[in-house]
Amino acid sequence: MKGINDKDYVVLDVETNGTSSIRHDLLSLSIYKPDDGKMYNRFFPLELNNFVETTYINGITKKMLGSATPLTQDEVDTIINEFELDKRNILIYGNLDQRFIDKYFLRHKLKGNEKFKFYNFKHDIIAQKINLVTMSKDNLCILLDIDGVNEVHSGINDCILEWKLYKRLNGRKLLVKNEKMYYMNDDYYIPASYIAFHPNMKYHIKNFPNPSYKIESVKSFEIKSFLFKKFDTNINGIIIEKVINNKLGAIDKFDEYRNFIIENAKNLELAVSLPRPYHTIPISFDEQGFVVPQREEDKEFIDEVKGVQEKISDSIDEVINYLKEKVFKNETVYTQNLTLNKESKVLAFCDLSSDSTIVEIKAYKVDKERLEHIKYQLYYEADGRDIYVLHINWNKIKKGILEFNISKIIDTEVNKNIKTVVRNETIKSDLKNTYRCYLDSIARKSEGKIYVSNYKSINDTVDASCLVCGHNWKIKAEDLYKKTKCPKCRNK
Repeated sequence: MKGINDKDYVVLDVETNGTSSIRHDLLSLSIYKPDDGKMYNRFFPLELNNFVETTYINGITKKMLGSATPLTQDEVDTIINEFELDKRNILIYGNLDQRFIDKYFLRHKLKGNEKFKFYNFKHDIIAQKINLVTMSKDNLCILLDIDGVNEVHSGINDCILEWKLYKRLNGRKLLVKNEKMYYMNDDYYIPASYIAFHPNMKYHIKNFPNPSYKIESVKSFEIKSFLFKKFDTNINGIIIEKVINNKLGAIDKFDEYRNFIIENAKNLELAVSLPRPYHTIPISFDEQGFVVPQREEDKEFIDEVKGVQEKISDSIDEVINYLKEKVFKNETVYTQNLTLNKESKVLAFCDLSSDSTIVEIKAYKVDKERLEHIKYQLYYEADGRDIYVLHINWNKIKKGILEFNISKIIDTEVNKNIKTVVRNETIKSDLKNTYRCYLDSIARKSEGKIYVSNYKSINDTVDASCLVCGHNWKIKAEDLYKKTKCPKCRNK
C-alpha cells in the first residue's frame, strides 16, 4: 500500500471554552507541519465568555489569556503562506476545529478560510454509535500504543498525536467489530447490516443510497402457548430463524460463499482486541436445527431454550404455509443467499430469499422507527426484489401468546424524487448542508409531495412542483416552510 506523503498535510487543533462555536470562545490555535516540524501556537482573548470553563481539560487559565489579542488579517495571510494552508489537506479529528475556525473568521471579518481543505479523519473510524463516543483521539492512541497522551490537553501536543495516529492508519479505515479493531483496506466488502449502526460508513460507500420505505402490514398470526418464553440474549432470533428455515425446507447457500467470506476477511488486519463487555454462550445445532449446548455448564439453560424452540416448531405451520404460498408463491426458497454490490463494495446475506422475493426475520416488532435501522440492509439484500419482514411481537408473551407479523416493505417512489434532488452533485459545496436541511424539512412536512428546485437561500423565491397533480408555481422559500400545500389540488 502506498503510504501517505507528509508534504500533503498540515495538522490543526483548537482549544475552546466549550462545544458551541456560537456561544463559546476560541482559546487557542495550534498548527503542525509534519514534513519540517514547523509549529505555531497562539492564544486568543475572551470575547464571548467572562471566564475560562475548560481549564481542567486544556490547562488554559484566564490569566494566560490576559495579554492575548484578536487574530488580524495580516497574521492570517502569514500563517496561510508559512504553513501552506491553502495548498495542503488540513487534518482535524472531529468537526469542532473547523466549526470554531469558521465562526471566528466570520465574527472578525477575516478572509482565507474559504481556501482551507479540512479533512476530518475521525470519519475513518468506523464504529457503532456507542463506541464512537469513546473513540477519542487519546483513547485510540492508548489502544494503538501511540505515546504522548497527556492528562491535560495542549494544542501542539494534540497536533503531534493526531499526526502519529493518522500515520498509523496510513490511509486505511479503522473498523471496530466483534470487540476487535481492524485496519480495513478498500477491497473489503462491508456487510450491509453494519451500515445503520456505524454512522461513518456513509463516508466510505460509493453511491451511498438513501432508500425511503414504508411498512405495510400484510398478515398477523397469534400462536398460543404458555411454554413460550423470551430469553435475555439474541438467542431468540437464532432459534426462531432455525425453525422457520427448517419448516420451509430452505436451501442453505452459505457454504457456497465460504471461500469468498474467508478471502474478504483477509482485507482486515487486526489492530487490537477490545474487552468483551458481555458473556456469550457457545451453541450449535443438530440435524433438525434444534439448539444443543457445547459446554456442560450451559446444558440446563440450553435445554430450556430447546423446549421453547420445539414448541414454536410445533405451532407455526400456518405461518409457514402463508410464507410458502402467498409470499414466496411456491418458488424455491434459500437461506443465507449472498447479494454483492460490486460498485459500492457492500455484501448482504438474506435470511430467506427466492428469485423474486426476500424475507428478513427480526425477533422484535418492526415499526416505522425500527425500519430506519434496517433499511440499508433491506436495500442491498433486495437488489430490486420484493421485500417482506417477518417480525415477532413479544408484548403478549405473559398471556401465553407469541405474535408473528408479516409486513411488506414499500419503496415510496415520491421520496425517490426528493432523494435525487438532495444528492445532486451540481449544488455548490457551501450550500449543500442548508439545501439538504431545507429539502428534508419540505419532504417531511409535505409527506414527499412537494418537489423544490432553484433554491439558494430561505429569503429567495424557489420553483415548487406538486408531485400529485403536476402543478408548478413560484413561492418564497420561507413561505413554503410554513405552508407545504399545493395551491391547486391541496395535495388531495
